[in-house]
Amino acid sequence: MIQYKTMYYPSYDADLNAVKGNGLYLKYIEKQDDRLCYEAIKQNPRAIKYVKNQTEDLCLMSVQQNGDTLQFIHEPSHEIILTAVKNEGLALRHVLFQNAEICLAAVMQNGFALRYVRQQTEQICQVAVQSHPQAIKYVTHQTEALSYMALRKDGIAIRDIRNPTSSMYLMAIENNPMSIQFIDNPSKELCEHAVKLRPYAIQHIEVFYEDLWMKAIEQRAFVIQFLKEYSEKILKYALRCNPLSLKYIKKEFQSDVIINFALSEDAGVKKYIR
Repeated sequence: MIQYKTMYYPSYDADLNAVKGNGLYLKYIEKQDDRLCYEAIKQNPRAIKYVKNQTEDLCLMSVQQNGDTLQFIHEPSHEIILTAVKNEGLALRHVLFQNAEICLAAVMQNGFALRYVRQQTEQICQVAVQSHPQAIKYVTHQTEALSYMALRKDGIAIRDIRNPTSSMYLMAIENNPMSIQFIDNPSKELCEHAVKLRPYAIQHIEVFYEDLWMKAIEQRAFVIQFLKEYSEKILKYALRCNPLSLKYIKKEFQSDVIINFALSEDAGVKKYIR
């Protein structure tokens, strides 16, 4: 009889050990106290979802570990909300009543939290973009100042700027040459600038410029791996710059002519014939 009672009616110590091992076990405990809840949240902050008496201290303990648990708190205080967004900015999506202080704290922690700001201000947008330049995507009114701020931090932000200017394109390339992939129909001059700064940018240039490929290969012969169309002249140039580039030449481009040329440059590259 005692065995059955232990099995179906666990003791307090059994419950305590259970939540220490898995905080979510709190869901099955009818008679809760602060100690049980504390240990459950300590083990898994999401256990706050199953706390029957959500005290300020227990809620703060939960959001300090994982701000997203704000979604499980019934009536969070300003302090709980602020603590939550400081831990995880994206928890802002669970905030019903927002104010400037909460929004600023959220975007400071994670710029992408700007997506959930209902009343955007210049200051909030600046902080968001400073926190993460690609947060420019969620700026409702993209001013030139905010756009340049984003680009100065990361050229890839050009992808999310709605009305970029030529000077913005140039800044994007200078700060991240790989951003060329997000520029529609870039000029040859812009492509040359990107390749000069980083030869691997050639992989993102759709238009085939033979002279540009030569310049890229001259800096890094291994960019030959990105060649989309067969060109004997370019393939030979890569091998002349560095015979080991045969390793990166696609199988379908390794014609007899190319293989023989590679071997004439360096017989040791035979092992890279595919």
